[in-house]
Amino acid sequence: MLSYRHAFHAGNHADILKHLSLMLVLESMTKKEKPFTAIDCNAGAGFYYLDDERSLKTGEAADGIMKLLSVSDAQSYANSDALERYLDFVRPYIERGIYPGSPEIIRAFLRGDALLPLASQDFADRAILMELHNNEIEILKSHICDQRIAIHHRNCYEGLKALTPPPVRRGFLLMDPSYEVASDYTDVASSLIAVQKRWTVGIQLLWYPLLKHRTGELAQMLDTIQVSAERNGLECFTQEMIVSSSDCTDDGHGLYGSGMLFVNPPWHLKEELTGAVETLTRLLG
Repeated sequence: MLSYRHAFHAGNHADILKHLSLMLVLESMTKKEKPFTAIDCNAGAGFYYLDDERSLKTGEAADGIMKLLSVSDAQSYANSDALERYLDFVRPYIERGIYPGSPEIIRAFLRGDALLPLASQDFADRAILMELHNNEIEILKSHICDQRIAIHHRNCYEGLKALTPPPVRRGFLLMDPSYEVASDYTDVASSLIAVQKRWTVGIQLLWYPLLKHRTGELAQMLDTIQVSAERNGLECFTQEMIVSSSDCTDDGHGLYGSGMLFVNPPWHLKEELTGAVETLTRLLG
């Protein structure tokens, strides 16, 4: 829904899980001297200022990324090289009072020249960013100015039909809608299933919230996607991180954790992410 503004939640525990997962996929993509395409279906503003009144109002960054970075004992991360790499990546942004969203993380990993048109480059990765919110899209355009990146003001479900498979087929998509309405769950499932058929080599990353009042919709969505992936011979797994009690609010509407679903994941992603989530749960739970 167009009422959702991510600035209230930037840098919280859900962002950490999502962006750690994204970083691991990008690391895998850049290991080979072959270009890739990254598609961010719900891009948001690109990056967020931690002194923004919306961020300060909720305090979610303070309980998320700032809490994580405040841990001074190196042994706390001893079992997770992946988490250490994520913190090393994000720390320079935090020192500037910024939390990088998925478009900025993707931009930082793209190879090639940001100033030259793609057609004039022999080798360059590229990204497609989609955002529907009228305010967020303008902020995104002001934050991300890069010849390797195309920005679209459009609905991601419709956009994926038009934009997949991309000309450079090696790559991935990240989807993380607001899930404010029940139809998001069915729209996500049908969209990703359609993409699996058109873009068989594409990696799919799906973030989802853990909400007590949406357990039925979530279970149906995940099962539908997983059954389709298995039918198409694609590997699929989920990784969840629970940071608080599932009855954290009287009406059951509180976000008590989140999860990531992966279709066609890179080699060793599951093992790296599992260790990192164990550490995150201990530090943020």
